Amino acid sequence: MNDEVKKIYNPVNDVFGYSQKYKEVEFYPLLVKDLEYIGLFNIIFTYPKLAASSTKRLYLMSYFKYSLQEMFVGIDNLEKFFKYITKKENVKIEVYKKGGEELKTLDDAILLLNIDGVQFTEDEFENIREIVLEQNGSDIDYINQYDPGLEESLRWVQKEYPLTFGDQIFTLSALFKSLPKEIGEWTLYQLIDIFDRMIVLKQYELYEPLLASGQVKMKSGKLQSYLYHKKKRDRYDSILMSQEEFGKLESDLSGNKIL
Repeated sequence: MNDEVKKIYNPVNDVFGYSQKYKEVEFYPLLVKDLEYIGLFNIIFTYPKLAASSTKRLYLMSYFKYSLQEMFVGIDNLEKFFKYITKKENVKIEVYKKGGEELKTLDDAILLLNIDGVQFTEDEFENIREIVLEQNGSDIDYINQYDPGLEESLRWVQKEYPLTFGDQIFTLSALFKSLPKEIGEWTLYQLIDIFDRMIVLKQYELYEPLLASGQVKMKSGKLQSYLYHKKKRDRYDSILMSQEEFGKLESDLSGNKIL
């Protein structure tokens, strides 16, 4: 998250499903049941430019222009999405020519997002993107960590442990003895965070008695407590080893005279 967004962003609002304010406009989080808009959210905001930017021109293009030109989002879909998350009907994408130049491509244009009379520039659209990503359980750093080589390895790992959106909803529904419709009223942020914490809690409940009784032992480290401060994950945490983990592995191997 950039410094400008950090100054205005209130993380506590995400806990309770409240909106985030930017330039007097309220941006509301998506609910689990908002399937159509979650789809638009993924198309508009979560695609890394590096994945499709075959030229320097595309990579340096503002994400506002990039989403229209490369992702083929369409002005209608952009306006539809922002109407929904701002609860404002008066939303327009405004296109202006630079100086007196003929408008041949988006490169020659100046784009503005007008929400109920409040205009956002292309640079400010980048801030909106960071806000919307954050309040819906993602973040810009995760997306920008995209690496074509590592992405293929990540896909293989995800094939080994497939978990769908529906799987998460039904799992939480069973654990909380709630109907899926009730889970649908949660925000996307709440679903992601609570699901992760429930997994840790269930693992703790399963393994802590076994560890305490000596029936099992951990090869390294310790069992994570269900009371913890959740840190943001890096994109390739599931396939890359941290420096600390590598150092311990190297030490263990050296101690066993394997190296």
